[in-house]
Amino acid sequence: MNAIARRRGWIMAAVAAAVFATTASAGSPAPFELDFNGSHVHLAASPNGFGHTGDFSATGALCSAGTATDQRVIVGAHVSSIRKYTCNDGSGTFTVHVIDIPFEHVVGGVGTWQVTSGTGSYAKLRGTGSWKTQTAHGDESNLPGLTFTTKTVGTAFIDDTPPQPSFIRVTSKKLAKPTGVYRIVTTLAAPDDSGETTVYRLRIKGGSRTLSSRAGTTAGRVSVSVTVRPALGQRALSLLLTATDAVGNTRTITHRVTLPR
Repeated sequence: MNAIARRRGWIMAAVAAAVFATTASAGSPAPFELDFNGSHVHLAASPNGFGHTGDFSATGALCSAGTATDQRVIVGAHVSSIRKYTCNDGSGTFTVHVIDIPFEHVVGGVGTWQVTSGTGSYAKLRGTGSWKTQTAHGDESNLPGLTFTTKTVGTAFIDDTPPQPSFIRVTSKKLAKPTGVYRIVTTLAAPDDSGETTVYRLRIKGGSRTLSSRAGTTAGRVSVSVTVRPALGQRALSLLLTATDAVGNTRTITHRVTLPR
């Protein structure tokens, strides 16, 4: 349960996005809910031989009901699944990357999700959010007998176009003190065609080493000033700008900076 509690902090950004969407204007990402009634079953595509399947009901940008089955399970820092949802009304399917699926078996378990693709009416569906286990039945020592219900909340929209980040102006200056330190000032933009606020992350790298990182939100231009200490003799740095919209579309661009002597 302590591990579950730690994971609660990881979903705060997704929950905040859902709250934001309730006040968004028409044509922007809309909130929705999805209830998944799942069970633990044999799954040949899973590294441990098991996955989740069941039926769902939904509101918002999705069809009202359907079935869902894990296509494969990914074992890494977080155990996740690629889950395909098929609408009963024939309107299409959508595929979701579901994070921390072992906690679906435990009441209060939490995780995050992101729509990655779709077909039919949902070919361009994208969305992000969080899930939480409402009920769970069975014995953890008998995995095939486990059943559970999770509630998924978040934002979704028919939009697969990522933001358009750009570096408008980049300057670099060698400081008198401390020795070997440079100040880099960047004016950047990360507009989205929906007109909504985007999340940006700026990383400054010397070779494979990250020297500095900044993140924030913007609906227009923003100026970022950082100081870095590159390796001795290193004069070429890379600036990586990543922009993400409210439903998870992401784009990264790179800019090269030559430091003054």
